[in-house]
Amino acid sequence: MRCLDFLFRNNKKVIYFLYFMLMIYGMAMIVWAVVDKILDSEGKSTTFTVWMLVGVGSMLNASLGLYGTKIDDNCLVYASIIFLFVTCISQILVTIIRIAVPHQEAPKEKERFQKMFNSELTNLNDEFHKIEIEWQCCGVLGFDDYEEKFDPVLVGYPPSCCESGKRCQKPYPIGCHTMITHARFVRELIRAIIFITFSVLKFCSAIVIAVLTIWHEEYFREEKI
Repeated sequence: MRCLDFLFRNNKKVIYFLYFMLMIYGMAMIVWAVVDKILDSEGKSTTFTVWMLVGVGSMLNASLGLYGTKIDDNCLVYASIIFLFVTCISQILVTIIRIAVPHQEAPKEKERFQKMFNSELTNLNDEFHKIEIEWQCCGVLGFDDYEEKFDPVLVGYPPSCCESGKRCQKPYPIGCHTMITHARFVRELIRAIIFITFSVLKFCSAIVIAVLTIWHEEYFREEKI
């Protein structure tokens, strides 16, 4: 009860604070989008676009709410609250879709790796060996894939499959397709956890703002009675 009393008596300050945090959240999303695109060489433009839209949208939403609160225009504040709820739900849906993307793309990626692995063209073989060196993996699904091409026991596995950079009998244990698919899933899962956490915080902020805006006057009217 004391908490509610404090919130209602300082409703404008609390609302200003929450919108200010939303503004910071928007800025953080924009910075994150840029940094994520730089660090993730395989990053897709769709991911960057979504992050940027969320960041810019959050900042516009915060600006609308701040202005509405400042001039005591409840219509603008209500519009901001509705937009907050809509964006929170949208973000959660987008996050769920993003988590599923690596699994949906896995069969196509496997087919592409298989073509490079089985190809007789030198440039495609070299491209696959570069992937093996970069990801420290061997074969498409595993080092056993090379048994279909030659006898690794006699000639050894390719240098790209070995830490030494020379032909060896102890290659990397995991296939490139398995390694890359797992890495992408983990990366998307980390992004999802961060994204959903901020979405929940936004949702809670929207509820607090809605309560303070809608029931503020009614609270003090009941208190006087």
